[in-house]
Amino acid sequence: MELVKTITAFDFTLEKERVFRTAECYPGMPSYKKAETIYPEIVQGLRNAVSPCAWICFGKTHWYCLLTLGSGAEPYVVSCAKDTLLKGLLADKAAEELLFSMDSTVAAAVKAECRRREVGIKRRLEAPEQLPWKAQQIILKKIEKNQHTGVTVSGSYVFHPPRSMGYILELTHKQDCFAAVHDCSTCKNKECLRRNGRQPLSGPQVQAAEKPD
Repeated sequence: MELVKTITAFDFTLEKERVFRTAECYPGMPSYKKAETIYPEIVQGLRNAVSPCAWICFGKTHWYCLLTLGSGAEPYVVSCAKDTLLKGLLADKAAEELLFSMDSTVAAAVKAECRRREVGIKRRLEAPEQLPWKAQQIILKKIEKNQHTGVTVSGSYVFHPPRSMGYILELTHKQDCFAAVHDCSTCKNKECLRRNGRQPLSGPQVQAAEKPD
């Protein structure tokens, strides 16, 4: 069986409410209507700028996953920020959402490989909650042994391009176990607006402070 699986086919479906929530842009704010007007342009521009790719490296006890939007995502976000703060904020959060949407496609590929290889996923390990930041270097080295990614790791163990992420999946012989997706309950960032269980974009949140445009 292959040592590294490369994934390039991603069907990006951005949920506007999730993007607006993480940007803290709520109905009732003066900037909300303007945000709705420029949002389609931002999404289209971002989709044209990115070159998404992901890799899964198959080890005996662990699988190593790396995802990136490519080198064009960050310059596009920066260019939006030069236009207006609101446009830059929405582009930044939309890019984040695109990266996280890739994770769903990778999870489906992991599940298919689990069936092929007759294994399960015991848990997902991410920095900095379950792993030190140095693990990012380990992930990249495992994949780069067999596949050039165009991704690098800095001396402080940060991925470049910036819109990239990696994690390790611990295997188990229990084929019905599949803990390959991000678990919000293990994350220390309790205020994350992407966190499962956050209230929908309505109600008292409309009283939040307005973001600059």
